[in-house]
Formats: sequence, structure tokens, C-alpha cells
Amino acid sequence: MASLSKNPQDMWRIQWKSSAGKRLTLWLGKASTRDANATLRHVDELIEASKSHRGCSRETVAWLEGCSAGLLKRLCKAGLVELKISKPKPTFSDLAQVYQARGDIGDSTKSIRRYWESSIVTILGNKPSDQITPDDAELLRDALLQKGLKKVTVGRMLRFARQVLEIAVSKKHITENPMAGLKHNFREGKAAPREYICPNRVEEILRVMPGPWRMMTALARFAGLRSPSESLLLRWSDVYLDEKCPYLHVTSPKTASQGKAWRNVPISPRLAEILREGKPGEVKPSDFVVDLPAYRKPRKGGWHGVNTRQQYNKILVKSGIGLIKNAFKVFRSSCVTDWARDHAVHVVAAWAGHTVGVAGKHYLTLTDSDWVKATSSATTLSSSVTSTVLGVSPTGQAVGNFRSGNPEDTRTSVTQKVTQKVTYPVQEMVGNNRNNAEGQKSQVVNLPEVTDTCLILPDISIYPARIRT
Repeated sequence: MASLSKNPQDMWRIQWKSSAGKRLTLWLGKASTRDANATLRHVDELIEASKSHRGCSRETVAWLEGCSAGLLKRLCKAGLVELKISKPKPTFSDLAQVYQARGDIGDSTKSIRRYWESSIVTILGNKPSDQITPDDAELLRDALLQKGLKKVTVGRMLRFARQVLEIAVSKKHITENPMAGLKHNFREGKAAPREYICPNRVEEILRVMPGPWRMMTALARFAGLRSPSESLLLRWSDVYLDEKCPYLHVTSPKTASQGKAWRNVPISPRLAEILREGKPGEVKPSDFVVDLPAYRKPRKGGWHGVNTRQQYNKILVKSGIGLIKNAFKVFRSSCVTDWARDHAVHVVAAWAGHTVGVAGKHYLTLTDSDWVKATSSATTLSSSVTSTVLGVSPTGQAVGNFRSGNPEDTRTSVTQKVTQKVTYPVQEMVGNNRNNAEGQKSQVVNLPEVTDTCLILPDISIYPARIRT
């Protein structure tokens, strides 16, 4: 059994012998006799429990829970208890740092995420993950809306918070994600109408821009380069003007994390002129095409922290052209739109450095010329190519002649859809003379409805009609 005693300084102590015969002392300090005896009773039970390897009574367990940290450390040092110090749950900032350490996130994206993290911590406080509740999620949603942020931005921040807390779920720090059940209707919907910069307006802008800014404008509008990241990294060694098919070898920091660190972009004739005009007489291959070294300095947040639009807008306003909101984005989307008129969408996506879905969502723009073309193409024929109406010979074989436009050609040159009895001029081939007037006849025939419109193709003499029987 343990003994209780007091030294001359009125300091209580409990002494006992261990199983090895060593005298052990537990100092209690100054206390009342009642408290010292109560402590002795519990310590005595702990000593017996440690020797017999059995548990303690509920009363002793409750006493241990109320003990001070200093007394618990002395009991642990004496070998009477074992302290299991539980680590605190990670806070939202701790989890956000784990999220930011992912290798598939670029520097610009990390910079935006750090701002989001700061805003969320300011609203909720840097709580441990197990103390964040669904009520906190609703509080966060409402507070972000009250700050005047756009709903799309609020939706992105809430999804970011959910992804961060999902890390705590995966690491077993919490059982459920408090953001999982949050209801909101802030999904990205229909994109706002985008501005389109026509070539004539681009020429006006190019005339007022100084050399480096003129080059950056041309690269964004005629090659679809992202500015400032891709434009400022382009070197003259990446410009292949003398090739049979001139192109740019573009370094792309934005898509490097996705395995697309570079891409090749064709050089249009107008861009080739600007590049030749702007190329210095003596230039090293390592020199940059856009001579703006002040904007290439490393900044916190990567290219997201490079502000070229402020100086660019000053030049626009001073020249009288007027402000263009997100000018370089508008130039890039206008270039992609022009490409899409003449090339397949997968080709355009490869040149622009994004996916087909991104092209339709963020770049392809509806222009006024599209409406004019759609409303006038139904009644206007091509000026360079005409075609004769598909005819039917007396034997029932469908024939037709496709010729380039010729005002002296007396054959019908209107494409029609056959639905009933129609009189067609039929061209019978007599030798190699396709214009033999004696070979032309007219015959009334009954035809089923033609399901496919004929193609207008140059330099093809006979094209069979596809008729459903």
C-alpha cells in the first residue's frame, strides 16, 4: 500500500514500492488533507490495478478525467497510467494545403484557390474539420452572396470547399462531408454573349499600337495565342516563316500539367506580314517575339499575377478606339471563330490548345455575318459554280451535268427538289459534244420524292441522283 506524508514545507507526497522494490514518490504539492486522502485512495487503486493488470473503478476513471495535466504527467512518469495524446483534427487551411500540393494544378489556379481559401477561413474561422457543420456550409453560402460575388463564382468556391473537406473524409478525420448536402443553384449556365472583333477593327487597333503591343495583338487575334502567358514566351526560334506551311511552335504553361506543354499553330498571311515587319534586323533565336521583359518577371501566382490589360486599355482609350473588356480573350475567341468557319472543329481545338467542348462553351462566337449568311444563302447561288437540274433519260437513268458558270450555257442551272411531274431538259451524250443542241429533249416523267439534295461540285461532268424507290 501507498503512504501519505507531508514535508516541513507542507507539501504532500505519496510513496510506495514498485514490483521491482524501488521506492517511488508522487508529489501532490500543497492541498487540503481531504483532497490528499482522496488522491491517496485513487493512487492506491491505480497501483493495485497496474500490478494485477485489471481495470479501475468508474470513480477512479472519473477522477483521472478531472486531474490536471501536471498530475497526469507525474502519474504517467510513475508508470500508473498511459497517456494517449490524440492529435487535433486538421483545420480547413491544413486540408487546403494538401489540396494545393496536387501536381495537376497550375500556378495560376493555385493563386486563385489561395484567395478562395482566405475568404472561406475569414467567414468560418480556421476550425478543425470535425467542427465544421452543415449549418456552417449554409452560412458560407449566404455570406459569399452578401459579398456581391457572382453566383457562378460562389458556386465554384462552394465546390472548392467541398473538395477540400472530401480530403478529410478520405483520411478518416470525419465520417461525412458537411458540404455534401448543401443546396444551391449556382451551376454554370448559358455563357454571356461574347464580343467579336472583325478584321477591319483589328487593323484599326494595330495602327495605334506600339511595336510590342502590336505584336501581342496580332498573335492573339490571328494565331489564337493566350496572352500574356503564351505570347510572352514565344521566341523567334519558335517562328517558322520559311516553311512550306508556316507555323508557330507555342509553349503553353496552362496545359503543361495535362501533358500538352506545346502545340503548333499555323501562320496566316496577315500574321506573316506583321512578323516580318516586326522582326529586328539582327535577332538571336533565343530573343522573344514580344519585347516586354518587365511582364516576364516571376510573380507570385504565376501568370495570373501579370497585368497587361491595364496598360493595353490605356493605349486603347488614349487612341480614341475605346475600352475593350478582356481584349486578349476577345481576340483569341474571334480567331477561333474565324478558324471554325473554314476548318473542322477538332482541327480548331488542336490549334487553339483546348478541347472541342471548351471551344463551343467559351470561344465560338455567333456573329452578325452568320445571320446574314443564313438568311440569304437559301435564295442566293454561288457566283463561281452552277449546276444543271438532275434529269431522267427515256430509259429511266438519272443524269446531270455540272459546269462552271457560263452565261451562254442554255441548260437549266437551278437545283430543285422533285416532288411531282416536272418537265426536265435531258442531255443525251452524242460523242464528246456535250453542247449538241440536237441531243436535247424534254420529257414528262413521274418521279418519287428526291430525299437528298445534289452537291454542287466543279469539274464533274455527270453526277447520279439518289432517288428513293
